[in-house]
Amino acid sequence: RRSSDLDDLNFDDYSIDILTQASAQLSRVFERETAQRAIIAQQKRFENLAADLDAFIWEIALHDNSIRFVSDSIEHILGYTIEECLSPGFWLRYIHKEDIARVTRLFAEIGDQTSFDFCFRFRDAKGEYRWLNEAVNVERDATGKPVLLRGVTYDCSDRMAERQALEISEQRFELLFNDTPAIFLSLDENANITSINRYGAEHLGYQVTQIG
Repeated sequence: RRSSDLDDLNFDDYSIDILTQASAQLSRVFERETAQRAIIAQQKRFENLAADLDAFIWEIALHDNSIRFVSDSIEHILGYTIEECLSPGFWLRYIHKEDIARVTRLFAEIGDQTSFDFCFRFRDAKGEYRWLNEAVNVERDATGKPVLLRGVTYDCSDRMAERQALEISEQRFELLFNDTPAIFLSLDENANITSINRYGAEHLGYQVTQIG
């Protein structure tokens, strides 16, 4: 019999039902494997993007606060292995003591937020504290309950150092501006005083708050 002579084949209802169920099951398996491959491919693209941005990505399951995933790029950013990062209590152990209360409160008070971001200090494998910025997305179940957090973390130590240096510079300028025994002031286009240092105001018989 040739394989093309399908019209000569007779199937009873039971056989047809078995074949239908098998076909449906194979279809579900194929769809599941296709979806898993798509998720893996998407995750890999995110990992590559994070590495290009000198950042790492992660996932936390909220039912037990366990870290489900951390991208490889964390190793060259913080110096820790993936195994260390996935161990219980790892993150809380190395957050700066002045930041830990604020960080834990952010995660405990998610509320209706769909995303949030923040900066904190974290000790790297060399024992140095680095400023990290985390951008977090909140995933919820059908009832609206938060079930998963996905985040991107990058090292913002240079940016924070620049900000702190600017703040120190501004503080020094303010001290110099106010405490130098000389009159410093600025005028607008109509020759009105818009600002004056403390010495100048007192020398002219005013309070700083009365000018500008």
